[in-house]
Amino acid sequence: MIEKQVVEAALFLAAKPLSVQQLAEILETGAMADVETAVKELQKDYSTRDSSLEILNMGKGYKIHVKPQYLSKVSTLAATTDLGKGDLRTLAFIVFNQPVKQSEVVKTRGSNAYSHIKKLREMSFVRAKKERNTYILETGKAFRKYFGEDPSTIKERLLGSATADVNAEVAKQDDEEPVEHSE
Repeated sequence: MIEKQVVEAALFLAAKPLSVQQLAEILETGAMADVETAVKELQKDYSTRDSSLEILNMGKGYKIHVKPQYLSKVSTLAATTDLGKGDLRTLAFIVFNQPVKQSEVVKTRGSNAYSHIKKLREMSFVRAKKERNTYILETGKAFRKYFGEDPSTIKERLLGSATADVNAEVAKQDDEEPVEHSE
């Protein structure tokens, strides 16, 4: 029998999602089905008790994560994030412009966007549909679970924030005395 506690400890300490294969290596077993069962049992354990944590399938692996409703209260305590600044900027571009062609993302974000997109797809934050010579990118199923909000809500907030910034700048300029130019 696979020790659920070791699986739980590994998921807790891992900086990145762990696949069933990686968990099997940690447990020094080849019984992949047993590892999968242990993960499923842990997911059930977390969902049936009143916990602020959950175990998410992030596409290519599992991760213990704070539930969205608690994340805003404790997110400043996190030492690191799974995503680098470039990954987050590429993800933000996709969220804001979705559905968007991968070629457009790369044109705007540069050639490093390919590695960002690959990572975001592996984590299921982004999904891609093949269309001719490119892919159409949209947010994936793990996005809402991880960030705790729908992409459209985030986009609206960004638009509202940008509009407020522009309005504040216009108001500031309106309050300034006009400068007279002599010719």
